[in-house]
Amino acid sequence: MTLQKIIYAFLFVLVSHAAFSQDSVSTKSIKDYYQKEVKVYGTVSGAKYLEQAGITLINIDGTYPDNALTVVIKGDDRKKFNPSPEIAYINAKIMVTGTITVYKDKPQIVVTDPKQIRVIP
Repeated sequence: MTLQKIIYAFLFVLVSHAAFSQDSVSTKSIKDYYQKEVKVYGTVSGAKYLEQAGITLINIDGTYPDNALTVVIKGDDRKKFNPSPEIAYINAKIMVTGTITVYKDKPQIVVTDPKQIRVIP
C-alpha cells in the first residue's frame, strides 16, 4: 500500500468519525444543542399516552411543565415499543439519542425507534 493510500484511508476514518459522532449532554446544558443530534442523559419523571392526539410524552428530569426535556413518540411509532413506553421507562435513568427541537419554548426529542432510548443501569 502506498503512502498516499494510507493517508487517504486515515483521512476517511477521521472524517467518518467526526460526521457520525454525537455529543453526550446532560439536560442542564440542553439549550446549547438546539437543532443538533445528541445523546441526552436523564431520569424519567413521568410519562403519559394522549390517546386522542396519538402521542406519548415522556418527561425527563422534572414533571411537566418544569421538566428539562420531553421525549415525544408519535402515532404508529408507539407500536414498536413493548411494553408501552409510559410503563417501560417510568423512573428509569435513560439515554435518548436524537435531534433537539423546540415546541412551545420547551426542548424535545422526537423518537421513532426504540433503539433511540436506552435504560442506563
